[in-house]
Amino acid sequence: MASVQHRSRHCSIAVWHFSLDVVLYTLAFYGAAIIRFRDPLPDKFYLYLPALICGGLAMASVLYVLGMYSVRRLDFGRRWNLTMVTIGLVAGLLITLAIGSMIFSARVGRGVLLGALPAVIPLILTHHYLVQRRFAGISERCALLVTSALDERGARWLADLGRRSNGLVGIITAGDYKPVIDLPVLGRLEDIESQPWPREVRRIICSTHHLSDELIGRDLRSLRFHGVDPIAMTTVFEESLHAVPLQLVDSWWLLNAAEQIDMRYIRKFKRLFDIFVSLSLLILSAPLLLGAMLAVRLTSPGPVFYRQERSGRMGTRFTCYKLRSMRPDAERDGARWSADNDPRVTRVGALLRKFRIDEIPQLVNVLRGEMSFVGPRPERPEFVDQLSREIPCYRERLLVQPGLTGWAQVNYRYGSTVDDARRKLEYDLYYIKHMSLLLDVFILLDTVRIVIRGGVSDASSATLRRVVDSIREDSGRVVVRDGVTTPAHPSAADGTPA
Repeated sequence: MASVQHRSRHCSIAVWHFSLDVVLYTLAFYGAAIIRFRDPLPDKFYLYLPALICGGLAMASVLYVLGMYSVRRLDFGRRWNLTMVTIGLVAGLLITLAIGSMIFSARVGRGVLLGALPAVIPLILTHHYLVQRRFAGISERCALLVTSALDERGARWLADLGRRSNGLVGIITAGDYKPVIDLPVLGRLEDIESQPWPREVRRIICSTHHLSDELIGRDLRSLRFHGVDPIAMTTVFEESLHAVPLQLVDSWWLLNAAEQIDMRYIRKFKRLFDIFVSLSLLILSAPLLLGAMLAVRLTSPGPVFYRQERSGRMGTRFTCYKLRSMRPDAERDGARWSADNDPRVTRVGALLRKFRIDEIPQLVNVLRGEMSFVGPRPERPEFVDQLSREIPCYRERLLVQPGLTGWAQVNYRYGSTVDDARRKLEYDLYYIKHMSLLLDVFILLDTVRIVIRGGVSDASSATLRRVVDSIREDSGRVVVRDGVTTPAHPSAADGTPA
């Protein structure tokens, strides 16, 4: 199979709206320059461009950090939207003016500046109003292919995503199976040549075992030429949750994920990105780091830094550096996970952990190449061995460089149980498949938001937990092996629910 780089839905949405905000910011100043100089192509506007583009990027970055591009956070009121756009615009203007003060030719005149302000706020607000309207409805309507009682369970799992997320409007049957689920039957797969396909359906959700059936696979390929995209059920969850439920991961998904990884980015650009970002942050965070070191020294006896062995790429062990946030004797009884309100954490340590300040020394690990800036969180070797025995596919996360921050870290709170590790792995698998420069940049912006808020709220992963719990209800009755869904009990071998 050919290797195809697939941009994640999260990344595609963010890139589109991020870019549009930069364009709208620049266009507002272009319109003001036309009015000010009475020229459709004013020469001075081209001199303004470097400052305007940087200002637009700063504004869009702030709006992203404030959550304006996330389809999960569309419940803002109008007043709050106006406040956030104003904050972003102020940041953009400050950067535009700062660059103008350093490059005289790029300095935006007062007439153009005052002319652009009345236009840019309505443009940005209108854009984000349309974003809300766009994602308030169903983006693409889907039908579910049902050939057995096992497939019908998938409809219940999809229902837990919510109608807006999955767009499920009905089912398509194949063979002689008679569905009992309370969803409209839109037709039979075998009749696609003789009967018109339902106009509202643009995608058909199927399972990997459907593709192994010669006749069903042929009909699904035929649908592709009718403008209908067959899509695996795992992909639907992946697009909606930005995570991959472990119960739906099989060897086919893992192979497909490995083929979509951009190895050129991993081998070349990611390392350059790590060096640039870690050096920049070490310089910028030096005063904060010195202040935190002083606070640790003055409030708790023992060393300022904490050294710990972690598992890196392919299980290679390295020494990880952090600011000490626990008592010096915290592990006198052996290694164990930290817990919520852990009594071993010092008062200053709790503050350092809340805002991730204790992890600043890990930038040294990034510079040394032992870690990447973005990637799965490095775990201790003893925990890796334990979790590998209890969680399927756990060692897949060792195929890439561990990170100081990552997709799991910005979407899920600090974990202290095996179940937390399982949930974070579902986000890590998503990142491994979709890793790219753009996704890494947006994870950095997400990290800024998490640091400002002081942590990840439980609500951010509530939908994932609800869906996984629904799938887990059937885990004793359904087994997925190598892409084939089969009953776990012989009593279900005839296709009836166990």
